[in-house]
Amino acid sequence: MKRFWDYLGGLNGLLFILYVFVAVTSGFLLNDILCGLMPFLIPLLALLLILICPRILRLAARIRLPEGSGLKGRLEGSVVIKILLYILPFFSFMLYYAAFCPGAFPADPLNQLGQAFSGQYGDWHPVIHTLIAFKLPLALSGGWIGSIVLLQILALSAALGYSFNVILKHTGIKFTFIFLLITLLNPQTSYILMYPIKDNAFACGAILLLAFSLQIFFSKGEWIRKNLNLIILIITAVFTSLVRHNAPLFTIPLFIAIFFYISRKRSIIILVSTVLLCLIIKGPFYSLLGVEKPDKRQVEVLGLPMTVIGGAVRYAPEELDDEVLEFAYKVAPEEVWQDYHYGAFNPVKFSCDQDVIEEYGTLKVVTMMFGCFREAPLESWTALIKLTDPVYTLMDNYNADTPYIPPVISRNDYGIECTGNNDLQLILNGYESLAAKFLPHVFMMVSTMHLLLITLALSRFRLAKTGDWKRIIFIIPVLAYNFGTTLLLTSYVDAIRFFSYTYYLMPMLILVMLAGRPGPRDGSIKADKKDEGGLDD
Repeated sequence: MKRFWDYLGGLNGLLFILYVFVAVTSGFLLNDILCGLMPFLIPLLALLLILICPRILRLAARIRLPEGSGLKGRLEGSVVIKILLYILPFFSFMLYYAAFCPGAFPADPLNQLGQAFSGQYGDWHPVIHTLIAFKLPLALSGGWIGSIVLLQILALSAALGYSFNVILKHTGIKFTFIFLLITLLNPQTSYILMYPIKDNAFACGAILLLAFSLQIFFSKGEWIRKNLNLIILIITAVFTSLVRHNAPLFTIPLFIAIFFYISRKRSIIILVSTVLLCLIIKGPFYSLLGVEKPDKRQVEVLGLPMTVIGGAVRYAPEELDDEVLEFAYKVAPEEVWQDYHYGAFNPVKFSCDQDVIEEYGTLKVVTMMFGCFREAPLESWTALIKLTDPVYTLMDNYNADTPYIPPVISRNDYGIECTGNNDLQLILNGYESLAAKFLPHVFMMVSTMHLLLITLALSRFRLAKTGDWKRIIFIIPVLAYNFGTTLLLTSYVDAIRFFSYTYYLMPMLILVMLAGRPGPRDGSIKADKKDEGGLDD
């Protein structure tokens, strides 16, 4: 038994096998043919994973980037190369802007645009985003709507340029430019960047926060000793935490990761300052602006329970008790539920009586959801997996139903219409189709990115080593945000926009997993003896 346990790679190997097993079998359940064959496929899959997964972990454990600084040659240290890392993202994104100018403006951005013009703000969409992403460029450009997406491109290009300069500093030019090329060749993130939405603003903040964290990680806490760096990190953390309502799922774990490498005093300053500034902005500042706080937020929090209940009500109503059916038909008439399909509560949400959901409350709705799992398990599990599978499926069910969506402009009163280059649109759309067809796991499926991170983390994680615990926490913010966000979704359709920022962070996360081991925390916890010495700044 011990030999078998050692072959698996211990707990790490077992966890890896279980994760891949769930990622694959979830796809079986959503495929009519494979679902019927599951009694035969599951034992075969389990045997195959036992044979393959431990070997994958052992192979991944051998991969390592060169330790220390990558600035060993004149080329890596060239100012031209450093500037190029800012310029290349900008020109790459400007190709899409030239094709789809002035960008994509569906209902939500149009609503925020109206708030920016009127000065009457509502916090359904974070006000900090409306002010910075809409009000600011309009003020700077004299009301030119095209400046909104243009400023977004400038901001994201600057954030990416900084992150790749950090990568260049700590590895080398080959790794840097390979991952820069992969990042810029991703049509999905470029299309999403044409939308002036909070997901892109969050991406800017997340890129910078992780890049700052790498500076702290590799310098063993020296980077944060500079007061200017401390201030910049706090401001970025405040912006990132406020620009999406669920952003703390990312910022809190990242704070935990960096606190291992900085002094207790600086940790307290960062934490207290960030929380205090967030409270001031959300409180007195928003009150000064007359921000209207949205009501009926229960339906947003209860997206997953309502999606599961919807699956049971739509496809197996005869299996449910009267209480669940009574609730469902109070929320929306039976004919409205006919528009529901697995994993997508939105068709019902936008025409339902949300007051009913508010009246029943979170606890009651969640209790009814568990009742659906008991009374209609197949329909309930199918709805759950269909909603959440964008972050873990390896079977491409999600992408088969949700192809790329080119930038669109809804009917509006602002005279916004696409003035981009039609020929360039055709070229980019053609490239997008090829990428979606032949390289979906590279450019479209964030679940593959999660699998890569989990593989690298488990391949070099040792339970008894403090340094390994501290290193693995760096991938937790992305996993916590992405998996946590799926629990708040009301539809899987277009959900990839929530997770596309992951592609921007992947080079930095891979660097953390593969680079040499850092030294002890500044002034406090000591590293394992084998890990002492760490990396030079």
